[in-house]
Amino acid sequence: MRLIKKLLPPVLCLCLLLTGCGIGGAQVKLSERGFIEMKSLLKDVTSPDEAYQLLQDALDEGKSLDLTGCSVSISRSLTVHDQNVFGGTIKYVGEDKGPVLKISGKCDISHINLYNKCEGDGAGEGEYVGIWLSSDKGTVQSGTVINSVAFGDMGTCIYAPADLKAAACGMTVENIRAMGHFRGIDIRAEGCDNNRFSNIYIDYITNVAENKSAHEAKFVYKGVSAADCAFYLENCDNTTIEQLNVEHVNVNRPVVFENCNNLKVTTLHIEGVNTALDNHGYLNIANTSGRIGAITVLWSRNYNKNSSVIALGDAADGDSELEIENFHVRGINDPAAAAGDAEEANVVVRGIAQGVGASFKFISRNEQSKNKYFVTVNNYAPFTFQNDSARYESFVADTDTVTFKKIGQLPAGGTTAERPTLRLCAGYTRYYDTTLGQSLVWDGNNWSKEN
Repeated sequence: MRLIKKLLPPVLCLCLLLTGCGIGGAQVKLSERGFIEMKSLLKDVTSPDEAYQLLQDALDEGKSLDLTGCSVSISRSLTVHDQNVFGGTIKYVGEDKGPVLKISGKCDISHINLYNKCEGDGAGEGEYVGIWLSSDKGTVQSGTVINSVAFGDMGTCIYAPADLKAAACGMTVENIRAMGHFRGIDIRAEGCDNNRFSNIYIDYITNVAENKSAHEAKFVYKGVSAADCAFYLENCDNTTIEQLNVEHVNVNRPVVFENCNNLKVTTLHIEGVNTALDNHGYLNIANTSGRIGAITVLWSRNYNKNSSVIALGDAADGDSELEIENFHVRGINDPAAAAGDAEEANVVVRGIAQGVGASFKFISRNEQSKNKYFVTVNNYAPFTFQNDSARYESFVADTDTVTFKKIGQLPAGGTTAERPTLRLCAGYTRYYDTTLGQSLVWDGNNWSKEN
């Protein structure tokens, strides 16, 4: 069991909340930090309207909320500005499709369960949101923290719409368990820079009705009933992501990075994912330069034509570059499942050697994409149980539209007979031929003497 699962139990279980713990781990009584203890005040509340009014009145008076031990339903969205909310469970039951919380200024939302009412009937953009990153009092300011939050029955868990400017800068989002029916985390407002995401776990998102069978709910495909995106960042420069897990989802595009300069990702783990659109990847990147420490894709389905691990789009005007330290793939279109499981009926041909899998590429980019994309893969670790190892070993990719500088480790030298033949990068792969006593470079067609 991964650390992230230990830190964030399922949404149906309450977080372990300790009244004496301060936000961010400081051992200070919450009452000494401007919090009002709500448990006793809420004990006689009989309706969501009354609960909303009591909580919002406290916030309007400048108080932060200590909800330790509370489970409360509200009829309207709470507006939190330059305040903190700690502990307990809040469920939105209003008549509209509003968010649970609208936050602005510098806030700390920690150790809390948030529920909306999107129970699988479908959601669109901006509907049934958990935390909306702005309010009528402004946008989110530097120093805001969203920590140890579990989301359930959401359309989108954390949301900053594209029509906002600088909705969140210098924000920390960590220890998150996200379950949404449209998007997990969706931040696309212009100027959302210098944010850090750590220990993010997104699972079981799928835009389908509750009354469908478990098989249909998890594996309906071709864009009909899939969620849109698990993790979507756009216009977010200098973003740091430390451990992002996307697992067991039916989704059009699992992860999207667009217009994100100086992106730093330590670990991206994708497992048991079914993508629902042709011509897309598990990771979709455009106009973005940066570094990924490790990307891992395991036991994920591939129903679609021209799918890939990474789908690259347009590069920036000055070209874009992506460096990947460790690229690990295992079991593409070969999902793990118990023998005889009904879900296997949808997989006619396993692997990526034939059927729709034959159009799969590890990194793809269409011919219409603008400018140059440079890619370096320092270490490559493939594994397959199927009869498709040749495609894994050669790292099938769009080498005409992507400029590869390196694809995994290759021998730096040896005899003429020992020259590598796979994953060669034109103009970049070098080899010292001991038979000839010469340093050679691969030009795309032949080995040539290096000048």
